[in-house]
Amino acid sequence: TLTATQTPSSTTTNTTTATSTRTPTVTTTNTPYPTPSFSISFSGSYQAQLSATSFSGGLLYGGVDNISYLFGWSSLTGTSPNVYNNEGSGHGQFEYPEGIATDTVGDVFIADGTNNSVQQLNSIQQWQWTIGGTAAGSGVSQFNAPRACVFDGAGHLFVADTGNGRIVELNANTGAWITAWNGSASNATTYLGLPYGVAYDATHSMLFVADPADSQSDGGIFKYSTAGSFQDFWQGTIPGGTTPLNPRSVAVNASGTRVYVTDSQNEYVEMFDASGNFLAAWGGTGTGNYQFGTLNPSPVGIAVDTAGKVYVGDPGNSLVKVYTGTP
Repeated sequence: TLTATQTPSSTTTNTTTATSTRTPTVTTTNTPYPTPSFSISFSGSYQAQLSATSFSGGLLYGGVDNISYLFGWSSLTGTSPNVYNNEGSGHGQFEYPEGIATDTVGDVFIADGTNNSVQQLNSIQQWQWTIGGTAAGSGVSQFNAPRACVFDGAGHLFVADTGNGRIVELNANTGAWITAWNGSASNATTYLGLPYGVAYDATHSMLFVADPADSQSDGGIFKYSTAGSFQDFWQGTIPGGTTPLNPRSVAVNASGTRVYVTDSQNEYVEMFDASGNFLAAWGGTGTGNYQFGTLNPSPVGIAVDTAGKVYVGDPGNSLVKVYTGTP
């Protein structure tokens, strides 16, 4: 069932110092957190990845075995999610549809980490194409536990092929393989190790990749051109401590000025500008508006819609939390 719960509005400030691989260390003051708007309760659900849709003003949620289509609930008009539940490994079937993306006409793209595949459904949930298969592989048209995907608005789909440590570019209309890249193996700060999340900045045509700490790379946020040219990299620490940022998912607002990152290991959401300068963070264990549940991982999915609302999957509290951010 879907329950919308209003939460009181509040505004707080932050005075946190964040460390980075660049110098100098960035210190910000009086940066407001996004304001809590409302939350959606999912009984027994697991919020893996979220995708704010542009064609219907709603949200897609991907979890275990199923995808839930949530249309119109951002204004508290929704009743219950339209669940597409078809477990399996065939066309239009899923085992772990963790990565969710949409295009502007309602097509849905799903990265299935268990089936090692990427699929497309149209706006009425009809299967269109599949690339990959149940067996993991590292060659052309193969995947190893893909965890996320994003549509660029120009006919291309970028997939975080997590187990292979690379970003794969597909033709979004046909599923045809275009290319794959992982940065430069000669430099740890440009070399992807375990990409879990990917987001697209349409304003500047840039990709942001969330890569947790891994033996093959320095964990943090990578910024690339859509052709795979390295642009930037940054890390950070959770507020009030020295624990490094361990990113799980990443989202960018419509203007490309805010980058939101979920850190499931440390139970925080961190907000940066597009150059990696730390702006604010909220989290910790609990049931409050700015806290997340104890189930690991939590928080996980994150999405931003065109109005600037920030959606955060909190499986530890069986919620999707919604904040008013910066358009």
